[in-house]
Amino acid sequence: LFGSGGGERMAAAYGVPLLGSLPLDISIREQGDLGTPVVRAAPDSAAAAAYRRVAERLLEELQKRPRVRSSIGAQLL
Repeated sequence: LFGSGGGERMAAAYGVPLLGSLPLDISIREQGDLGTPVVRAAPDSAAAAAYRRVAERLLEELQKRPRVRSSIGAQLL
């Protein structure tokens, strides 16, 4: 989608961390169309491993942020 190095350049331009790269793999679309994520349909595939790595990086980045506790009712008022 971004080409080689495109994700890195965009993340740098916006000052955000790059969580990872996902392969353009037809099985991702096919499994998604069937309603089954590739990580469940083919858990040992390279595509599933890439999604797990991105999810782990997202968790790492979220853990760096302070926790905000507010009630949803207060946000709606």
